[in-house]
Amino acid sequence: FMKKTYIVAAPRFPIGCSIPCYAQRERQIVAPPPTVANIHAFIKLMFAGARLAPECMIVALIYIDRLSRGKRAVRLTERNWLPITMVALLTASKVWEDNPTWNGQFS
Repeated sequence: FMKKTYIVAAPRFPIGCSIPCYAQRERQIVAPPPTVANIHAFIKLMFAGARLAPECMIVALIYIDRLSRGKRAVRLTERNWLPITMVALLTASKVWEDNPTWNGQFS
């Protein structure tokens, strides 16, 4: 959700070489921490746009809680809270509201 940008330094000519060398490094993007209003607005937008059931929020919270525990825990940060929340809500919606289809229905 945050576009990567790079810093490119002016070309340098090493001794004995006529080919310019460029230095490139990734620019660190500092994201402001989300406020409660930001989180609420995002969840409200997801619920309205995807027409989610209220139960999906509970299941999504369980997914996020499980993701943040254990040996390979993922910390929610300013940069990853939005995609993690979106994936948890969409996965919860898929699990909660999915109607399975059987092979007989396609034949």
